Amino acid sequence: MLEITEATAPETRTAIEIFHPVASGPWPILVLVPGGGWSSADLASTRPLARFAARSGYVVVHTSYALQAPAAFEDVGCAVRIARSRGATWGGDPDRVLLAGHSAGAHVSVLAALGADVAAGGDCPDGDSAPTPDGWLGIAGVYDMRLTAFFPAMYDFFGGSPQEVPDRWREGDPLTYLDRPPPASLSLIHGSADPVAFPGLSRIFAGQLAEAGIEVAITFVDDADHSDIIDPNRDGAAVIEALDDLAASL
Repeated sequence: MLEITEATAPETRTAIEIFHPVASGPWPILVLVPGGGWSSADLASTRPLARFAARSGYVVVHTSYALQAPAAFEDVGCAVRIARSRGATWGGDPDRVLLAGHSAGAHVSVLAALGADVAAGGDCPDGDSAPTPDGWLGIAGVYDMRLTAFFPAMYDFFGGSPQEVPDRWREGDPLTYLDRPPPASLSLIHGSADPVAFPGLSRIFAGQLAEAGIEVAITFVDDADHSDIIDPNRDGAAVIEALDDLAASL
């Protein structure tokens, strides 16, 4: 394990933490996005994984996001821009920027990986760099918005029901963007014993991607639940292994 140091990135409307190895790189850069059921984006949930990833050889840009569309997608796109433009100052390789999100963060982050214009919006201090990553990992996520239409938190996130604000739901649905090749390499990981976001949700999304002709790698971690998968003391090593495979493919 590497010794790491910590910092913050200023000038953004949401909190961003930086974790990076003290040893010289260049290291691949990971933008890490927490979950929270679309009603929280608390960095505490994925901070142990962020530190673990830094000790495993990543510069980690650990970002929160607004709890409403489209600002949430813009915030993730801005974090990718910051990673790309400033990553070298933390020892990172700006040509190897990975993006990963857990749970609701997987949904919020995948739009940037699919090249959705909504991720390029908003006011970002590093607006000249690209908001799209080179690779993306969805961790125990939900991707088909039709399956979330009965969640009360989604009405707040999108500002109304699918009937009331159909354009906002369509803009925030990953399936909207499967008619074109994504700019990022895509990968999925899910615990086989997840009772919160059932593992079938990743299997369904993988099938939808494949049907659209989009290649995706998928890994199921035996007996891991929704929290185990991001816990360095449980199954977090499987996430690092999936990230390593993704980085190696770039």
